[in-house]
Amino acid sequence: MTDFSVGLVKNNGSYDLEVNIDRLPSFSYEGVAEIRLTVWADNKPRRIYYLGTTDNIEDLGDSDFPDVEKGRTKIVKGKMNVVKQDGSKEILGYTKEFPIQKFTFEDDDEGGEDETTVSLVKVDYDRAGELENLPFKMVITEDEQEYPLLLLHMDFIEVELKQKIAIGGGIAQTLIVTQAVREVLEFLIIDNPGNVNEPEMSEGWQQLWLLWAKKVSNRDFPEGADSAELHDWIEDVISVFSRKKSLIRKMKDDLRSL
Repeated sequence: MTDFSVGLVKNNGSYDLEVNIDRLPSFSYEGVAEIRLTVWADNKPRRIYYLGTTDNIEDLGDSDFPDVEKGRTKIVKGKMNVVKQDGSKEILGYTKEFPIQKFTFEDDDEGGEDETTVSLVKVDYDRAGELENLPFKMVITEDEQEYPLLLLHMDFIEVELKQKIAIGGGIAQTLIVTQAVREVLEFLIIDNPGNVNEPEMSEGWQQLWLLWAKKVSNRDFPEGADSAELHDWIEDVISVFSRKKSLIRKMKDDLRSL
């Protein structure tokens, strides 16, 4: 059972790693062991970052990750190991490979710099116990800098649902993610006057979501329409998103494996 997050933060044209660890990979060992994070871009050599020991998790000393190449890098992945300190390098515990960030490259309307995909929501467990018996909920505020939060019940730590949502596919992930998209878009364009045709009129995460919805949708945004028409447009966005991500096929595959 593991609970951690690893991300890339753009810093003056380069990228820094951002790591938060709440729970380490499970292992059986009475001594103190090292925590090592391995990160790599596409097929480039792997870089190892020291995160302290099992009794003293430390911040990254050098968080720079220099292997993202503009226009070339497609994905950055990672893996965490708990390793003996006795020089044997024996691995005591580990995580599976996980995606840190995927990149797409598209020229903007003015021929500017390439863009990278960014996470449109934050995901975390309900550490305060607010959900009670709810499996999950979306927390959305009008603060443009406070990204929508997908809050998961703490019991899901045992099955590493947070990490599985990042990877995508699966029954639970698909149902949760499509509902999250629905609630955010309803907040933006039904509860508030967000305009997909003029995303520049919004700021922060709201602008990013409106740009994303405009890109995904296969029909024009019904500006000035009533709530029923807006709901139909949102469902169309979710339908196109589901098709592009092959969500139904992935759910069927997951069901067959049960």
